Amino acid sequence: ALEGLILDISDRKRAEQQLETERTMLRTLIDNIPEKIYSKDLACRKTLANKAEIESLECSSESEIVGKDDFAFFPPEFAQKFQADDKQILETGIPKLNYEELVIDRKGNSRWMLSSKIPLLDKQQNIIGLIGISRNITLQKKYEETLTNERLLLRTIIDNIPDCIYTKNASFQKTLANKAEVKLMGANSEKDVLGKDDYSFFSKELADTFAVDDKAVIETGQPILFKEEQLVDKAGNKRWLLSSKIPLRDKNNVVIGLLGLSHDITENKQYENLIQNERILFR
Repeated sequence: ALEGLILDISDRKRAEQQLETERTMLRTLIDNIPEKIYSKDLACRKTLANKAEIESLECSSESEIVGKDDFAFFPPEFAQKFQADDKQILETGIPKLNYEELVIDRKGNSRWMLSSKIPLLDKQQNIIGLIGISRNITLQKKYEETLTNERLLLRTIIDNIPDCIYTKNASFQKTLANKAEVKLMGANSEKDVLGKDDYSFFSKELADTFAVDDKAVIETGQPILFKEEQLVDKAGNKRWLLSSKIPLRDKNNVVIGLLGLSHDITENKQYENLIQNERILFR
């Protein structure tokens, strides 16, 4: 009987040691993940906070956080919002995944977070709390805002330039058209042009000519610069354009389309013809 008791205690000790090792490994992993990780009980109080969460809340240790709710660390309006989200998850059991939120701490410091909250279940599948994971995306949001502003600026410039500007993909379909280009093609808006080729707007003879140049630029990677072209617009007016087509390349220097620019030189050509006629008449 004593031998059986010793074996029973030994097995239990090994199991306890294994469990303790696994807990240590899990905690080490949680504390060294750059994302903020925490857990809360049914009263929305913190029961765990990893190092990233401790630093984010400007605390020195986990003991300063455990047992407290968000009202201890955030302005009331933000704490109320966080608690409302927590209660919804605790009541419904439905996780809230990968959502962006603006967070402002008590010192007024703001940051953007990409967050997820997942219900925490016991072995009987009862909800006993939640687990939260958050990643700081403030820098990413700043880059996105800068990029958006630059795109708006560029688009404003493109649309207000009197020359026609457009881009095409490798299938010769329009992927961008400024206001002047849309007007030249006789369309009402850019969306009427995007995804279509020149055969949708010009005669086959003229579209064939454009297609030959497009193909040459995309296949050779060499631009065609300052070429005079004549076309008849939707209103039946003859127009002369001074056009350039430049290959568009991706980051691997592969040609993926082209950029087209056309300057209307109809008046210039009319003046040239007038002068030529006057010279002939004079001679």
